[in-house]
Amino acid sequence: MLWEVVWDLLLLIVPVLIGFAFNLLRNYYKKKSIKNLLRFENEKDETLDINCFTANPGIRDTGELVELGYVFEYMAIGEIKSEFYEILPNGTNINVSMANLQFEKISPTLLKNNLLVIGGPFHNAVTRDLFSKIENLPFHFEEDASLVYTYEDGTTDKYTPSLYDPNNNKDKNSFYDNDYALILNVKSPYVKGKRIILIAGCRSVGCYGASIYLTEHLYDIKKQIKSDEYALVITCNGEKENLIGKPKLCNVYPLEIKYKNK
Repeated sequence: MLWEVVWDLLLLIVPVLIGFAFNLLRNYYKKKSIKNLLRFENEKDETLDINCFTANPGIRDTGELVELGYVFEYMAIGEIKSEFYEILPNGTNINVSMANLQFEKISPTLLKNNLLVIGGPFHNAVTRDLFSKIENLPFHFEEDASLVYTYEDGTTDKYTPSLYDPNNNKDKNSFYDNDYALILNVKSPYVKGKRIILIAGCRSVGCYGASIYLTEHLYDIKKQIKSDEYALVITCNGEKENLIGKPKLCNVYPLEIKYKNK
């Protein structure tokens, strides 16, 4: 009788323990795959420091229809920080600051860590400096904020955001209902062994959409990324204060970045 009770308990407990162990193992390898995608897997320090720079227009931005800061970019940072703290080592530190309008005034100490840069070259001095240092960058932003990728044969992929303006009033009632964003993961030109993850939307809503896509699809896009440096182009739909629907992947571009004067 006692043996039957013990046997019943074993039949109840053992599957639970096996399931628990399986979930631990699955989560371990999933997180390892995600860290491989982010390219932080070679980090040797006990702590992983990531400095985040947001865009800084310095004045009211009539093109983006916002005052000094970009709300969608702050939302993007919150999304990414929340996810990164879940998937990266316990000692991870993510520090956020608004990029100085003049790159030369940014403390060199802040550039010595891994960088998470939010915002394109028009309003983020770190992005602008990074682009200026890359000898063979196949991406550029045009004056209308279109994102363009140029192939070696001269053909291009062009991604242009669209403005929703039902009342033909390009101030209070206008917003970008369709946007695109570039996600770039490259080696840092500032310190050997560090990485830069850049999220640059054609408009600010694209930054938020790209951050959502990145955090929700890290494991999925890991299967598509073979190169050490890479770029993704994301599209999203939005309204004044939020996204509409799910951001989608437009394209994956493998990269092999060469920096000037190196």
